[in-house]
Amino acid sequence: MEALQDIFTTLANNGTLPQNISPLSILPFLSVPSSFLSKIPALPSELPDLSSIVLTLLAIFLALKILGMAVRTVWGWALFIFRLAFWGSLVVVGIWVYIRGLETTANDLGWIWGLVNQSIKEEEKRIREFQVEEMFQQQPRPPMAQP
Repeated sequence: MEALQDIFTTLANNGTLPQNISPLSILPFLSVPSSFLSKIPALPSELPDLSSIVLTLLAIFLALKILGMAVRTVWGWALFIFRLAFWGSLVVVGIWVYIRGLETTANDLGWIWGLVNQSIKEEEKRIREFQVEEMFQQQPRPPMAQP
């Protein structure tokens, strides 16, 4: 602790670190051996290919971590919205049944089913008519008489 006080006092007075103190000795809580840490600044000049590969791999790793967090966030919100819509619709249906009563609700559902069924039948009829028209258009024409 006393060493840190000396460093900060010298830093405040002179604006520089003391000559006998290395910046690595300020952080004693690092569990990395200081012999390895002292070689890190020299790595880019000695092995530029290795350092660029390491930095590229580190950038890719961090980008994939951030992308994974973003994907989990989007899926979380999508699942939240789906659950909210599901449970909200159940509450609305429950309130509708409570207000209208079971018999009236059954009549309303029958009316809705009739509308859906009628629209499906109309669509099927329209598709059949289209297929018949298409079939007549594809029939070959009889050859014309030649003079």
